Amino acid sequence: LKEELQMRMSGVKQLYIEYLEEYMPIYNKYMHEWNQLCLLKDRAYLQVYSGEHKAAQETCKEALEMHPNNREMLLLQSMAIIQASSNTTENTDRTLPNIHEEIQATPPGSMNTELQVADDLLTEYIQRYPDYSAPALLLKGMIQYKAGNEAQAIVYLDQAAMEYPRQA
Repeated sequence: LKEELQMRMSGVKQLYIEYLEEYMPIYNKYMHEWNQLCLLKDRAYLQVYSGEHKAAQETCKEALEMHPNNREMLLLQSMAIIQASSNTTENTDRTLPNIHEEIQATPPGSMNTELQVADDLLTEYIQRYPDYSAPALLLKGMIQYKAGNEAQAIVYLDQAAMEYPRQA
């Protein structure tokens, strides 16, 4: 019984060794790619939060070249563009409009080019990932606020607030 068990274990050991020999090169390849992507993501986050928005955009672009469908990098790239945008309304004394006012769509041409690029990226993101739209809606609200369209910003922020609990 002991010899039979050792023979069976020997066969299983050999199969396991063969499996590892075939699996490890594939694992190493994809782990290397994943590690590279994680390094780019970390760098982009650090750049955004340290105010290096243009550098963050480039890092996000590099990450998206590796993995074009990376939702996190699409959102971070949009965030970097928004924060780098010079189209900021400077009036700090303004009040937000009454939510019951008639809300109008953003007039064409009211956003600068940078904000329009970010808005287009986020619109595409929402179309591609409708079940993960809450952060994109939040960023679209930021765009509208920076463009001076407070009523439209409130609409996007309210929509994001409704989506976050469902998508969490």
